[in-house]
Amino acid sequence: MRFAVAFTALALFTACGCGTVAGRQNRDKGAPMVLLLNESDNGRTVALHAGESLRITLPENATTGFRWDPERWDREVVGMIAEEPHYPAVGQVGSGGNVEFLFQARKPGVGEIILREWRPWEGEPSVIARYRLHVEVQP
Repeated sequence: MRFAVAFTALALFTACGCGTVAGRQNRDKGAPMVLLLNESDNGRTVALHAGESLRITLPENATTGFRWDPERWDREVVGMIAEEPHYPAVGQVGSGGNVEFLFQARKPGVGEIILREWRPWEGEPSVIARYRLHVEVQP
């Protein structure tokens, strides 16, 4: 399933004329870069320039009640732009999907992004995973 989602995303980027270089997406020469990350990047340190973005894609099965949620991020260094869930078509009850978080580097500095997988109505004891990313923003 994850392979199919990754392949579909790659096909879409290729079809729209987007290129990828070492995990970075750039629509045209003047556009800021987008760093593409997934669950294997948990704990990683990434370097961005102000104005560049990063997209974190994580597997999620909302039917279990467990959802990825932004727990904390250093808002002066990076801003959260969007959270986009991607689930299979109607009729595939119980199937998992992915959720994407898009952040943009605001100003030079260091910060951290922490996402948690949990059932919000059950509180902190329900956390089953955390995703941490150390971010270094350069001018």
